[in-house]
This record gives sequence, structure tokens and C-alpha cells, in this order.
Amino acid sequence: MISKTFLEILLVEDSESDAALLRENLRLNNVADLHVEVCGSLQEAIDYCRNHPLDAALLDLTLPDSSGLDTVRRARQHCPDVPIIVLTGIDDEQPGVEAVRTGAQDYLVKGRVDGRTIALAVRYAIERKRMETELRRARDELEIRVQERTQTIRQQAMFLEAYFRHSLTPVVFLDRHFNFIRVNDAYARACQKQIEDFPGHNHFEFYPHAENQAIFGEVVRTKTPYVATAKSFFFPDHPEWGTTYWNWTLVPVLDSEGEVELLVLSLEDVTDRKRAEDRRRLTNSLLEQFVTKTSRKEYLDSVVKAIRDWSGCACVGIRIANDAGLIPYESYLGFSEEFLDIENALALKTDRCLCIRAITQTPESPDRPLVTPRGSFRSDDAVTFLRALKDRDAGRYRGTCMKHGFASLAVIPIRYRQKVLGVIHLADSQKNKVPPPTVEFLEDMAALVGEAVHRFDIEQSLRLNEKRLLEAQRMAHLGNWEWEIAENKLLWSDEVYRMFGLKRGRIDVMYDTFLSHVHPEDRDSVQESIHKALYEGRQYNIDHRVVKPNGQERILNGRGEVIYNADHKPVKMIGTMHDITEQKAAEEEIRTNQKALRELTAELLLAEEKERRRLAHDLHDSVGQILAFSARELKTLAKSAPSPTADSLLEVIDQLHVAVKQTRTLSFDLSPSILYEIGFEAAVEDLLDRTSAERHIQCRFEDCQSPKPLADDVKILLYRSIRELLFNAIKHADAALVKVSLQRSNSDICIKVEDDGKGFDADRLEKDSKKTKGFGLFSIRERLNHIGGRLKIESVEGKGTKAVLIAPLDLDGHANKE
Repeated sequence: MISKTFLEILLVEDSESDAALLRENLRLNNVADLHVEVCGSLQEAIDYCRNHPLDAALLDLTLPDSSGLDTVRRARQHCPDVPIIVLTGIDDEQPGVEAVRTGAQDYLVKGRVDGRTIALAVRYAIERKRMETELRRARDELEIRVQERTQTIRQQAMFLEAYFRHSLTPVVFLDRHFNFIRVNDAYARACQKQIEDFPGHNHFEFYPHAENQAIFGEVVRTKTPYVATAKSFFFPDHPEWGTTYWNWTLVPVLDSEGEVELLVLSLEDVTDRKRAEDRRRLTNSLLEQFVTKTSRKEYLDSVVKAIRDWSGCACVGIRIANDAGLIPYESYLGFSEEFLDIENALALKTDRCLCIRAITQTPESPDRPLVTPRGSFRSDDAVTFLRALKDRDAGRYRGTCMKHGFASLAVIPIRYRQKVLGVIHLADSQKNKVPPPTVEFLEDMAALVGEAVHRFDIEQSLRLNEKRLLEAQRMAHLGNWEWEIAENKLLWSDEVYRMFGLKRGRIDVMYDTFLSHVHPEDRDSVQESIHKALYEGRQYNIDHRVVKPNGQERILNGRGEVIYNADHKPVKMIGTMHDITEQKAAEEEIRTNQKALRELTAELLLAEEKERRRLAHDLHDSVGQILAFSARELKTLAKSAPSPTADSLLEVIDQLHVAVKQTRTLSFDLSPSILYEIGFEAAVEDLLDRTSAERHIQCRFEDCQSPKPLADDVKILLYRSIRELLFNAIKHADAALVKVSLQRSNSDICIKVEDDGKGFDADRLEKDSKKTKGFGLFSIRERLNHIGGRLKIESVEGKGTKAVLIAPLDLDGHANKE
């Protein structure tokens, strides 16, 4: 037989949203072994039950064709073998209890349960239903088969014994005086005892409880079962558990004379469910206060009250560290004025106390037994703890809480992200008022409180910053605006009003109002830019002039973003307006200065070249001629001189020839005469030929043959730039091949210098250019920029370099020469 991997559950619910919520709860809690089918009416559910095997049913009491307890009765009548869990409304728990008495296995309150709770309720209901079915069948068989009573009882006893032993439901057999007869393993585990610990003892010896003892007595007297729902209980031998909550059923078993012979007590631990409900209520309360309260003090007051009501502690307070290094109570309930007078002066840097170490997260060795994994301090009996400390350790504690009789003590850090802002302080004169579950939950809630404290601090800061922002906008001449398109209404900040020379409140600002103040010559371009932003998705970013009422003109930069609705129709534009009048004037002044600087640069370059030509001429015609003449004269003398003298003269003559050659080379480097005598293209080709011969590197030259008239300063700059790039390729790139090509592109000359060297990281050009001396790449680029040209560098390490020089042609000068 193949075992089932999931349970078949029928949800009888006419609300689609409630059904969807239940399924989502199961999914979020990873409950994968429940297969849920939904029926919207009772009759539909009955028909479904007849044709499909079910493990359990979740039944809403209010359906289109049935309501109230009659729904339960009809469901049991038509589907007697299906365990039923009743669903009730949030404020409608009593019908759920009545439904259990009518025959339902359990009830759940809508909106107060999660997926895990639903799954547990289903399993418990199936278990209880199975137990009821077996008990009923056993009773019926006893009545019908009296002849086989002994065998039947033996079989039932074996079955019940197995069920009793292995059931997940805690079950207890008591005599009529509440003495333990038997308990199953589930009950022993729930109480954290051994099974053999119970017989021979009275239930209320272990678990004294006056109200429960009265209920047990009433069941014996009336012989009527009793059902308790989420009833609170405190285990005296396990104070660390805190208050627990139980569903339990006490059933009297009668003897042959109709008297109570024994009591069967079955229990269900719903502590987690009840605590989850209470925590959910507290969480919702804190979230509501987070939204509705307008100040930090008001919010913290509401938090303190909610925590005290939920936890049951007599004293609750919240400390927040301030800029003075103190941690006063910003909100509190229950603490005496004497206590507050002492504790409000607590200083982070000078005092020693649990609260301080909770904020600084620096526990000391005696604190270790009290510290939770998340950095809180918790004690069920702080007075005893302090008394047990050695003298040297006792000095680490101020002891104010203990002196005021606080046995239960908890200090929970309030964090915003990783920063501790303060603490939640719980204190009570009774022991065991702050069990671990309470502290663990408050550690979760402390993050929410920290978020709220941070929010209120931010809001206070925002109010201050808003004031500063308005002042900054005034000083920066920057304002913001919003255009409600449907209403054709503009909302302007104060600074925008000032830019337009208008006063707030005098008139309603409409789109036409804005347009009427735009300079007439700029209106069409402004309207066109707005239209493109609204209907073509383009950016609204335009400079335009406005005319103020006094006739003064200002230049504004308008920027905007379009907000669309679900149908992608524009409903709003938001943006900024920046008065850039002074900026435009400064830019115009910069352009004028740049033009003058370029003219001055050209003049300096021409003056430099003129001086270079003079020096080259002097070297070639003066120094060079003198050296050449000296060499000839010495050669004549060497012919008639004695042998030793002649040898020395010949060595001097060789040195003079080298000097003549170097003089000519230096003269050419200073100012190549070919550049002026033949032209730019010939000079570049000659430069490549000489470089190839002198440096033993392969050089190629290409020219488009189109006329490329160049002004003298541009011609000089380009020639020296090409030479610098050749030098870089040889010295730094270890290139074996350099190619230079000249092209004309409309009114520009385009020069490409390419090499097959090792390349470099082009992105570092800007960074390294600051360290470069002389006529380097940065200098080339800057000089080209001054004449209206540009330099582009493309290089990859290991794949060579390509430099592109672009400069304007001298078309006007060329035309004048023609």
C-alpha cells in the first residue's frame, strides 16, 4: 500500500479573498502537505464529500445556503466521518466554542492564524476525530456484541493502548479525586517529566490552580464534559516558560451505576498560536502608532503603554542616548520619581550599569549568564543575582534596580541598523516576569522602535534642512516647480516666483502665465521642448529668457520630468528652474578670453618659430660655415705637417665633420627649411624618411593629394606633433612600423599616426599628463584645442596605438592667395 504524501482538505468558504488568503498563508509557511479544495456553499461541499475522500474540512459558519450551528449539524449529518474545523469571524469566538460542543473538532478565528497554525489545527482535528470514531465504534460494539465482549475489549484495549502510548495529543487518566492513573508519553513530554513520575500523585499537587480545581470538581458533580479554549497556565516548576496557553477537554467516564469513575483529560498546546496572536496585536499597535503619532515623545509614550499591557510588567521605560552622553528615560510607566531622579543622570562614559553596557554592547564577565545572543540583559531574580556576586564584581553594578526591589529585569537594545540608540527597560518586583520568549519578541520589536526613533529624528532634521534648503535655493538662484496638466496649474517655489518677479498669492499661476513671461523670441522653442517631453518622451532641458514685470531680462535653465498614468498619458511635470544669467555672462567672458588666448598662443607659436628659424639660419650659415672652413684649412695643413702632427690634425678634422653634421641636424630640428620652401606634406614625408634611416624603423607615408592649406601656426603645430608622436613610438612603444596618413575632411585636415608598438592604457593619459614635461601628448592636445582642433588617442596594451590629429584648414587665407 502506497502511503499518502498529502492530506485532502475541503475549505467551505464563499469568500474568494478569504480562501486565497488561507492558501497564501499555507504557502508562506511552507505547508506543502495539505491539498486544499474550495466549495462556496454547504450543498456543494456535501456533494463533493460524497464523491471524494477527505481527511478534514474547514467550515465557514456563514454560507449562502446555511448559517450558524445548523451548518455544523448538517455537515456532520451528511459527512459524519470528516473532521470539521470551524472558521469564525475576528470578533465572533463564541459560536466557534458552541460549534466544538456541537461536534466540530476545533475552531479557527479568521485573520488571527497563520499557515503553520492551520496545519496543526487540521492534524489535531484529524487525530481527535479518529479518536472519537474509535471510541464510538468501541462503545457500539460493546452494546451490539455482548457475547464477544472479552475478545472485543482485548482488541480495543490493545488499540487504545497503542493510541494512548503513541498519540501526539497529551492524554491523562485521573480518578474522581484527580489523582493520576496514567499519562501518555505526549503528556509527559509536554510537562518535561517521566511517565513514572505521575502515578501516586494528585494533579493539583504538581499543578496547583484554584480555578482549574473548581472546574474539575464541577465536571465530577455535573457529569458533564468541559472544554477550555486557549486557557492560560503557569508551570511552577518551569518559570522560564512564562505563561502558556492550552485547549483542553475534560471528559467524565461513568461506571455501571452512572457515577464518575475516572476523568479523561486531553490537551493541546496553543501557546505559540496565542503568543503569535498577542504579538500580532502588539505589532499592529506599534505600526499604527508609527504612522499616526507626530512626535517622538508621543510615539514612545504609546509604545511603553502597549509593552506594559502586553508583558504584564509593572514598570516599563525607554531610554534614548542623547548628545550629552546621558541616557535618560524619554518615556516610562510604573517607575517612582525617586528612581527616575537617580537613573536619569546615568552617563555613558562615567557610570557602570547594565543599561550602559546594553547600549555600548560591551558586557563584562559577570554579565554573561544574563546576556542573550542578541545582546539583551535578562534576569528572573536580579536581587539574588546581585547578592551572589563577589565584592569586586558587585562594584560593576549601580544596583539601583535591585535596591528598589526589582527581581525581574530586562534591558533590550533599541537598534537602528547596527547602531544602538537606547534601551527598553522592563522591571517588576515579582520573579519570572520577563521569560525568554518575551525578551526575544521585544528584541524583534526593538528594531521597529529604532526605525521609528530614527524616522522622527530624520523628520526633525528634515524640517531644519527644509529651512536651510530654501535659503540655499535663494543663494543658488535655484527653484522647483510642478505642473498639474489636467488643471493647467503651476506650483512654484518661492525662488521661482522671485525669478519671474512675481509675488506668491497675487495670481494663480497657470501655464499661460508662465509662457507670457518667457521672452517672445524664445516662446516657440520652449513650447516645442515641452511638447516633445510630453508626447515624444524627450528630456525637457532648455535655456530661455524671461522678462520680469519691470522689464529686466534674465536667462533661466528649465529642466523637467513627465509623470504618466497607467494609460501612459502625461498627468504631471516636475522640475527645476535655475537663474543662469550670471553664469551665461561668465561663460561669454570665458569664451572671449579663450579666443584671445588662442590668438596669443598662435602669436607665441609664430614668434617661437621665427626665433627657431633665426637660430637655425645662424647655425647653418655662420657656425656651420666656420666649422666647414676650419676643416678644409686643417686638411691642407695636415698634408705638409710631420706624421705625428698630421695624425692629430686628421682626428680634429673628423671631429669637425661630426660637428658640421650635428649642426645641420640641429638646424633642421630647430626649423626644417623644407617645411617653408616645399610644403607641409613634403616636410612630413622627409621627416619619416630621415627617421627611418636614422632610427632603423620602418616608416610609411600616405597622402590623399587633395589641397590642404594650413596657416603657419597650424602647420608648425602639426609638424611638431607628428614628430613628437614618432618619438613616442620609437622611445616608449618599441614600434617596428609607423604609418602616417594625411586626409582632408571638409574644412579639416585629419592626420593619423599609427604604430605596432606595445600600446598603453589610454585612460591614464589624463592622469599621467600632469607629470609630462615638454611637448608631450597633453601639450599636443591643449595646443590643438586652442586652434579649434582636437586629439584622439586609441590604444590597447599589446596592440599598438593610433593617434588622430584634427585641425582646421586655412580656407579663407587660401582663397585670398588665389
